[in-house]
Amino acid sequence: MSIWMYIDEVVQCLQGQQLLSSIVPLSSAPEVLPTNHRDFRHIIGQDHAKYALEVAAAGEHNVLMVGPTRCGKSLLAETFPMILPRLSHEAQLEVISLYQLAGEPKNDSSPPFRHPHHSASAVALIAEGAQPKPGEVSLAHRGVLFLDEMEEFTNKTFDMLR
Repeated sequence: MSIWMYIDEVVQCLQGQQLLSSIVPLSSAPEVLPTNHRDFRHIIGQDHAKYALEVAAAGEHNVLMVGPTRCGKSLLAETFPMILPRLSHEAQLEVISLYQLAGEPKNDSSPPFRHPHHSASAVALIAEGAQPKPGEVSLAHRGVLFLDEMEEFTNKTFDMLR
């Protein structure tokens, strides 16, 4: 069904002429993959780290990866959302609501992945202030908040995250 048929059906429903019958449920909407899409299954090596991430994904655990520069921590973290379970319908609605409050698009049912830069202010991460809107922590709800180069974040930021 084309987008115009959906729009026509919604207009007819708003005019009281028919009921909505063929709207695609949120969970079956097509996935929109980013152009720089990386997949967890294409990572070669790192078997222990991959197993730890699989256990964390299955049990909804937090993960802290520590290691030398260029050992693959960022690649593992960026592909981690690929192995997370799909969001339930209720969880999708929660995530979409947060993104709408923040004025950002979220068009798929995959868990969110947020990667704020270490120079981001504590307010941008937590969302306090005169006119608060969801910060990075809230936008990562039910997904991944990836804090790369943790030593570069300020102490104030860590205090607010606590």
